[in-house]
Amino acid sequence: MAIEYDCIHEELLQSQTKDLERLKTRADYKDKRIDELYLKMEKMEEKIDKMNENIQKLIVKSNKGDTDLELRLKAIETELALQKQTSTDNHNRITTIVALVGVGLTIITILINVYFNMIS
Repeated sequence: MAIEYDCIHEELLQSQTKDLERLKTRADYKDKRIDELYLKMEKMEEKIDKMNENIQKLIVKSNKGDTDLELRLKAIETELALQKQTSTDNHNRITTIVALVGVGLTIITILINVYFNMIS
C-alpha cells in the first residue's frame, strides 16, 4: 500500500517556485538588456573615436590652412612694401626732374632777358 504524504507547505513551495521562475525570466531579460547596452556603448565608443580622428584631421587642416594664409599675407605685405618703395622712388625722381626743368627754364629765362637787354 502506498503512503501518501501531504506536505503542508506544498502551496508555499509552488508559489516560491513560480516566483523563482519569474525572477529567472526577469534576470535573463536584464542580462540581455545589459548585453545590448554594452554593445551600444561599444558602438558609441567607436563613433567617438571616429569623431576624435576627424577632429584631429580638421585641426591639422586648419593649422596648415593658417600657415598657408600666413605665407600669403607675408607675400602681400612684401609686395605692398615694394610698391610703396617704388612709388616713393618714382615721386623723388619726378620731383628731381621737375626741379631740374624749373632751374633750366629759369636759366633760359635769365639768358633771354640778358640777350634782350643787350640788344636794346
